[in-house]
Amino acid sequence: MLTTVVAMLSYDDFWPRVQDALALPRGDVAPEARLDGDLGFDSLSMAELVVLLPELGARVPEGLVTSVVTAADVYTLYCNHVAVAAP
Repeated sequence: MLTTVVAMLSYDDFWPRVQDALALPRGDVAPEARLDGDLGFDSLSMAELVVLLPELGARVPEGLVTSVVTAADVYTLYCNHVAVAAP
């Protein structure tokens, strides 16, 4: 299986891409922001996140996305599964 290698996005670059891709309101996203309460995520947003993470270079195993609760959780999941290019 071919793995795409990408440059890892910073937290501040990651969240605007998520907001745009999921048609969520733009704005600063605090790490402790809860997906369902603070950021307006619903089941459709979570499904879209599952599709988006591989587009950003993160091969997240099926089922792990459902374990995230906060913005920091999502970013950590991304960081732990992105295939990063060596400097």
